[in-house]
Amino acid sequence: MSVPSPDASRSGPASNGRNLWTDLRTLAPAERGLWRHPLMWASAVAITAVPVLYATVYLSSAWDPYGDLKRLPVAVVNLDRGTVRDGKTYNVGGEALKHLREDPPVRLVDYRSEAGAQAAVRAGQVYFALTFPADFSRRAVNGASSEHGLLHLYTAEGTSFFASRVGQSVAKTITVNINASLGTNRWEVVQTRLGEVQQGFRDMKKAVGQLRDGAVNLSDGAGRLASGAASLTDGTAEVARGARALSGGADKLASGVNRSAVGTVKLSDALRRLEAAAPGETQLAPLRKGTAQLAQGAGKLAGGLDQLSAGAQKLGSGAGQLAAGAAKVNAGTGRLAVQAPKLAEGLGQLQAGGERLSAGAGKLAEGAGKVKAGSAELAARTPDLASGLTQLRGGSAGLAAGTGQLTTGAEKLKAGTSQLAAQVPQLAASLGQLADGAQGLADRAAQLSAGAQKAAPGTPLAQGAGQLQAGATKLVTGTQQAAEGAGKLTAGTKPLADGAAQLQSGAQDLQAGAETLNTGLGKAAQGAGKLVAGSQQLASGTAQLQIGAQDLQVGAATLAVRTREAAAGAQQLAAGAGQLASGTAQLQQGAGKLQAGAATLAARTAEAAQGARQLQSGAGQLRAGMDRLTDGNVKIKGALRQITSQLPTQKDLDALSSGANTLAARSGDLAEGAVKVQGGAQKLSGGAAELKNGAGQLRDGLNTLYGKVPSSSAELGGDPGGLAQSVQLQETKTAAVPNNGTALAPYFMALSLWVGVTLTTFLFPYNTLAESSRGTLRLARVLRKAAVPAVIVTAQALIVVLGVHLLGVEYSNVGGVLLTAVSSSLTFLAVVLALLTLLGSAGRLVALILLILQLAASGGTYPVELSGPFFQALNRVVPIADTVRGLRATIFGSYNGTFGPELARLALTFAAAFGLSLLGRRWLFVPDGQVKPVVINEGTA
Repeated sequence: MSVPSPDASRSGPASNGRNLWTDLRTLAPAERGLWRHPLMWASAVAITAVPVLYATVYLSSAWDPYGDLKRLPVAVVNLDRGTVRDGKTYNVGGEALKHLREDPPVRLVDYRSEAGAQAAVRAGQVYFALTFPADFSRRAVNGASSEHGLLHLYTAEGTSFFASRVGQSVAKTITVNINASLGTNRWEVVQTRLGEVQQGFRDMKKAVGQLRDGAVNLSDGAGRLASGAASLTDGTAEVARGARALSGGADKLASGVNRSAVGTVKLSDALRRLEAAAPGETQLAPLRKGTAQLAQGAGKLAGGLDQLSAGAQKLGSGAGQLAAGAAKVNAGTGRLAVQAPKLAEGLGQLQAGGERLSAGAGKLAEGAGKVKAGSAELAARTPDLASGLTQLRGGSAGLAAGTGQLTTGAEKLKAGTSQLAAQVPQLAASLGQLADGAQGLADRAAQLSAGAQKAAPGTPLAQGAGQLQAGATKLVTGTQQAAEGAGKLTAGTKPLADGAAQLQSGAQDLQAGAETLNTGLGKAAQGAGKLVAGSQQLASGTAQLQIGAQDLQVGAATLAVRTREAAAGAQQLAAGAGQLASGTAQLQQGAGKLQAGAATLAARTAEAAQGARQLQSGAGQLRAGMDRLTDGNVKIKGALRQITSQLPTQKDLDALSSGANTLAARSGDLAEGAVKVQGGAQKLSGGAAELKNGAGQLRDGLNTLYGKVPSSSAELGGDPGGLAQSVQLQETKTAAVPNNGTALAPYFMALSLWVGVTLTTFLFPYNTLAESSRGTLRLARVLRKAAVPAVIVTAQALIVVLGVHLLGVEYSNVGGVLLTAVSSSLTFLAVVLALLTLLGSAGRLVALILLILQLAASGGTYPVELSGPFFQALNRVVPIADTVRGLRATIFGSYNGTFGPELARLALTFAAAFGLSLLGRRWLFVPDGQVKPVVINEGTA
């Protein structure tokens, strides 16, 4: 049992004649005793290997994630419809996807729609989605700053933040490549346009040369123009004189034309009025049509009157039939008026019966529900009864067979009484067994009888079970008596013979009872089967009865409502029947009057038909005379039209008069204009001289312009690719790292070494000492407790360095790596040992918390400047941060390969931790020989 006690160790180097070496020798047996346990050796080997496993497993899992991106599933959707620009077709999305497939950075998975791809990202089937929208080519080729071709990137950072960053990188690469391709195409267009500009310069120089030549010709023509202008001045003077004479003659002509036009207008108006007054074919057409219609209508009138006469006769006959039918209807409506009140009374009684039927149907449905529940319970119970009876019948059959054998045995027993004297011992034993069997049989028969009484009291089954029980009782009595008789065999065999006879009789009764029981059970089983079927039919029938009762209740309620409505209708029918009887009487009277009027109409229509035939004959004569009159009027109107068509119209006369007036006016204007032309000719002569001077100046200017216009322009140097991407990145690396795993090696190596040191606390009892170690120096205790773990953690450091190198990490300074790793392990051991000596077992928890804080503040995965101020301050004091920086300097050559400051800080941390461990007083003393590994039994005697 552990015995914690006050620490009596001495802080000085020597006391009572003892020194450090002596204390170390005192502590050695307990520490060496730890290695007597095989589990100690296995645990030490395992702990030594754990750091390298920790480092290699984590590094291999994150060794080169960027090199395995081709296994990363990514959705791509190409909806780009392309575009046409300057007669050329572009499909930017399709071309970009084609180049992407040639060397895909990720595993591309095609989807038909953007929504489907986004759903796959949300479901975790792919990590991000790239979509080329339908208008991607149009917007991209357009090149306007107001709209750009948009490549849609859909990511799920919660699923994988790393994959989201990869998606951004892939999308940026695609956009850069597309922009470069479009830039190259645009520079090709620029080169083409520059060629066109050069051709334009050549064409311009040629045109300027032509203008220069034209200016020379213009100068010569201007001289000739000046000469012609002088001649024009003389001719315009003569034109002015002739124009004044023409103006006087035109005035006289206009006066005569006006007088002639007035007379012509008057004659034309008179003839036109006469022509308009004469009726023409159009005006006479209605008259012709009317006479024709009159003749035709007269014929139809005669035929219609004949038909009217025949119809009037039929009307008279029908009116007689109508009067007879009205009399019959009148009699029927009288009877209807008498019977309608009785119908209303019967419907009222039917309504009351329907309401009673509905109430009874409701009660029937309620009772059917209860019957349904009971029949369902009966149907559920009867299969169990049938099963039990079947099992009971099987048992009774076996019982009957047993009783038959028992009867046979009893007969043999009775026959063998003569041999009893010679076989008394065997007979006694047999009777003892027979008595036991009979008693068991009697018990089973009693249970069977009790079960039959409960299952079917008063039935043949119960009676047979009772007989079986009585027979079994007799059997027990007989066997007991036989056994007693065997005991008294010395007194004679007669009592034995009597007992055998009773045994035979009891066995026969038992066999008869068993057979009766078996028969009763058979009948009961058949009845139970019928009961099961009947109960099921009863349950089904009651369910149908309940449904039918509910339907009956609904139908009865509906019947009551409809009969109530029918009763109301019957009352209305009774009232209407009286009105109908009155109306049919009036109909009968009207039919008689109709018959008399029809006879009168037939007589009058015959007379009208005779007059209509006479009217038809006169209408034919009127039509012939009207045709002759119409033809004469048409001929007169045609002659007047020919006369008026030869006369000039008012428009023509107005035009003639207007032309004469215009001629007179323009003749005056001509004379005035001739004077102006004369003045203009003089000005033209002066302008021609000025034009000659300007043409000379134009010629000189064009000569100068021709010399200034270049025959060609300078070409744009370079090529489209270079012009589209004029700037490229040139990267120079220091402390280069081939992949992500190598970059993380210092971080995981430091983490592994700390974990390895922490694991030693689960193996070595740092706080446990033997009782004989009381009074030893604290320095001796700490050194002895740390000696073997120091060897273990040093081995861990060496194995981790070797394992990481075998994983593929090359070291730029192998000695520095080994020195940094070993120094870090020993420093970590000193820190953990100080925590345990100061805090006891709670030091393990503090070591774990310290590990978490150091990982966050070490800057192993991200620059520490990206962390908060707390972690930045912690980075300057925690040992893992120094280990990470030292390993980076020795593995990659970072920080100019300098790692001395980091080793110095590790040494300071080691010294401080070792000093704190000397202050610890959390020692646990146990009897000598009871210091055991923690994995076996920490702190127990």
